[in-house]
Amino acid sequence: MTVEDAIGVVRGGDTAGTQYLRAKTGDQLGGLFRPSVQSALTASGAMRAYEQVSKTNQLGALMGDRPQTALTDFAVGKALDGLFFYVGEEERAIRANPAKQTTALLRKVFGAK
Repeated sequence: MTVEDAIGVVRGGDTAGTQYLRAKTGDQLGGLFRPSVQSALTASGAMRAYEQVSKTNQLGALMGDRPQTALTDFAVGKALDGLFFYVGEEERAIRANPAKQTTALLRKVFGAK
């Protein structure tokens, strides 16, 4: 983290830290989520159903040769959206409520300015 990054997180909006975290870790987390998501989609039958639908209408033309990849990418993206949404909500609460600043680091970063 650069000094400019740190200043941006401290002085930024209610979810500046979350936005920084997503920018720096989102791709790596997506790669870590991918195998579990793909396995869950396959085990649930969603992958098979999606493949069938993609073969029977114009959806297949939009996705190209790999509907499994498209579905997995979509699901991983939505999982990350959800994860960072809730991280952002917690960051917003920490910034707004001093009682949530339960560690010295949180008080130092987000405490009274």
